Amino acid sequence: MSRARLDLEQQLTSIPMRNERVKAEPGEPGQVPVLKVELRYAGLMVPVSRILRMRRQRRIRLDPVGWGIYEGIDGKKTFEQLIDEFAQEHKTPSRKDRSA
Repeated sequence: MSRARLDLEQQLTSIPMRNERVKAEPGEPGQVPVLKVELRYAGLMVPVSRILRMRRQRRIRLDPVGWGIYEGIDGKKTFEQLIDEFAQEHKTPSRKDRSA
């Protein structure tokens, strides 16, 4: 199965969604939270994962910039809005500034 290719405008107007299997676990004071992802194995990997005692979750610690982006994904903002917010917050030229 092939995926449809989106042009740049379609990509920018897309709304990113958080993966519902990712949960934020509070971090230590002064640190960003840790993201926990429950791993799911399929097919023959289910019994193999049990026998080999493979991990059932993955922990990911984002840096402060990555955490800020993750927090901005609310299911309402488009990629373009997130990019513009990031550019404003970090004082970098936005897409609109560069194309002018």
